[in-house]
Amino acid sequence: MNGVDAFAAVADRLDLFACRDVADWCRAQDGAGMTAADAFEAVADYCDIAAHAMPVLGNYVGFERYVAYGGIAGWCRKAGRDAWAYRKE
Repeated sequence: MNGVDAFAAVADRLDLFACRDVADWCRAQDGAGMTAADAFEAVADYCDIAAHAMPVLGNYVGFERYVAYGGIAGWCRKAGRDAWAYRKE
């Protein structure tokens, strides 16, 4: 798996959870020349930034998105570690 495939995999997974904004961001990324681990880390970083931009206090939708972004970031970091561990030389 390369960076292009990793961004596509994350976007497809996000479609299942209706996270359209992050899925669209993933689809807009080129990923050429990137490893899958780097692409997964880029998505995790994006989600961390987006989560902290969510209005959490007193806003249920904001809190729900904050939790979703955190889950996405965690999944991407695990996928990135797995991609790194199983990469082909």
